[in-house]
Amino acid sequence: MKTSRITICAVLLGLLAVGIPLSVWAQEKERHYGKVNVSVTRGVRIEVDNRTIGRITVQGWDRDAVEAHAVSTRGDEVVIVGTVDTSTGKLISFKADYANLEDASHVTSYVDEPPQNTEGGNLKVNLEVSVPRYIEIGLIEVWRSDVQVNDVDTVIVVTSDRSSVILKNIGGAEVRNRSGNVEIDGVKGGAAVGTSSGAIRVTNSKTMVRAVSIGGPIEIKCSTGRVDVSNTEAPIELVNIDGDVDAVAANSSVRYTGKLRDDGRYYLKSMSGRVEMLLPEKPSGFNATLSSYKGIVESDFKLNTKRPDSDANHNSRRSGIYGSGKAQIILDSFEGLVRLGKLGNLPGCGK
Repeated sequence: MKTSRITICAVLLGLLAVGIPLSVWAQEKERHYGKVNVSVTRGVRIEVDNRTIGRITVQGWDRDAVEAHAVSTRGDEVVIVGTVDTSTGKLISFKADYANLEDASHVTSYVDEPPQNTEGGNLKVNLEVSVPRYIEIGLIEVWRSDVQVNDVDTVIVVTSDRSSVILKNIGGAEVRNRSGNVEIDGVKGGAAVGTSSGAIRVTNSKTMVRAVSIGGPIEIKCSTGRVDVSNTEAPIELVNIDGDVDAVAANSSVRYTGKLRDDGRYYLKSMSGRVEMLLPEKPSGFNATLSSYKGIVESDFKLNTKRPDSDANHNSRRSGIYGSGKAQIILDSFEGLVRLGKLGNLPGCGK
C-alpha cells in the first residue's frame, strides 16, 4: 500500500510538471454519439478540444445551454463530455473523438486506431459548439486544428502551432500562434496577438491592440484604442486608428493611413524599411519630427519652425508645426524613405 501511494504521488507530480491540470483526470467523462446538449448557468466554465486536427467552431447564442456536435466526412462522430467541480465552480469539457462505426451497438466505445480518409491520412473530426454568449471558455490549445469563435462576450485565449484562428464579435482576445494566420474582427476588450510567421489582422477593436510578429504582416484597421505593434521581416499597415500609435519594424515598412486625433501621439519607426504616414489634405494640426539617417525625408505639408533644423542635410531631417500642432508625430527610419503625405480619399471603416 505504501508503495502504491508513493507511485500515485509521483504520477500526480509528473502531470503537474508537464502542465496537465489534475481537473482533467478528475472529470467524470461520458461519450455521446453525434450531438449533445447540456444545460448551464452563469458561473459555469467550459473547455473545448479535439482528438484530431479537425476544426473547432464556437458560436454564441441566447440560450442557457451548450450544444456540441462532432462530425466528419463519415457523418456523426463522438463528443466526450467531462464534468468536474473546482474551487471556482463547475467545469465542463467537450472533446471531439472518433465513433466506432464498425460496431453499431457500441458506437461510443473508444477507437484505438484512427480511421483513415480517402487520401490515406487520419480522418479529421470537427467540433461544432453553440454556447451562451456569457460563458467563460478556458484556454483553447491546439496544434493544427483551425479555430473560429463568434459572438461570445468573454475573453478568448488560443495557443496553436499551425492553425488558422478567426475570432469575431468577442469580449477580448489573447492569441499565440506560430505559423498560422490570426484574424480578429470586432473585439470589445483588449486584443494581444503574437505569431512567428503568420499574418495578423485586427479590425473594429474598441480598446487596446498589441501585436507582435517575426515574419508575418500586421494589419490593424478601425481601432478606437491604443495600438502597439512590432515586426521584424514583414510590413505593418495601420488604418484609421483613434488612439495613440507605437509601431516599430526592423527590416520592413510601416504605414499609417487616416485622420489624426487632436491629442494623439504617433510613433512609426523602421531600421531599413520605408516609413509613411498619409493624412487628409487638411488635418487639424500636428507637431512632426521626420528623420532618416541614410534615407530621404519627404513632406507634402509645409512645417513651420522657429529655428532651422540642426541637421545640415535638409533631405534627411525635418521638424516643425502644422496648424494647431496638437497631435505629436515622429517618423523615423535608419536607411529607408520617410514620407508625410496627403491622401484625397481616405479609406472608411463602414458599419
